[in-house]
Amino acid sequence: MMKISGYFFSLLLLCSVASAYAQDSIKHDIAFMHGWRLGVDVSRLALPLLYDDGRVGMEFTLDKQISRNGFVTAEAGALRMDSKEPGYTYKLDGMYLRLGYDRNIIRFREIGLRDVVYVGMRYGVARFNHDLSDIIIPPGYWEGGAGGSLKKDGLMSHWIEAVVGTKVELMRNFYLGAALRGKIRIVAPDDDYVEPILVPGYGKGNKGLVLSFSYTLLYTFDPSGKNR
Repeated sequence: MMKISGYFFSLLLLCSVASAYAQDSIKHDIAFMHGWRLGVDVSRLALPLLYDDGRVGMEFTLDKQISRNGFVTAEAGALRMDSKEPGYTYKLDGMYLRLGYDRNIIRFREIGLRDVVYVGMRYGVARFNHDLSDIIIPPGYWEGGAGGSLKKDGLMSHWIEAVVGTKVELMRNFYLGAALRGKIRIVAPDDDYVEPILVPGYGKGNKGLVLSFSYTLLYTFDPSGKNR
């Protein structure tokens, strides 16, 4: 499933970029988008179908065009995990926030189009709790049998990420987005006993570099009516 998602994204992005470079008479920037664009990451909603470790999450995005080709963006979400494995139970819950900037890199022959192919940067921060419990100690280690619980609250992690993606207007003010993200951790969670399996909004807790995909459905709210 993850490989199929990766191939789909790569194909979508490649087609968008190829289309842009094929238009040798491109003259026009994207039409200016008034109002805020709100979206939901549908790939987060599919987590229970993709994983069998009790993982559920949600993520919302918000962006606004501030210049001819520039957008400020914010992404916020939450993640929960309740995984029962042989020998232990692992629980995690937390929230995260990313703030950043995107720049459109495509131009069009036609006036009025608002599709974008963009590159961007994000700064991300997560705060979460995790709990390793129902630990079964194998015979030969101390006395064996059931162990206790290792719990840590208020863990923090910080990272930066580079993003390349596209947002295509399906119909007036409705968009479909896809993005590839490369994340580099700059502050690791501080737990000397249990390394987090996941960091909300980042990915695997034992990785200093993470690649991920995201897919979003978006709608532009324009009270002024200038987008119509």
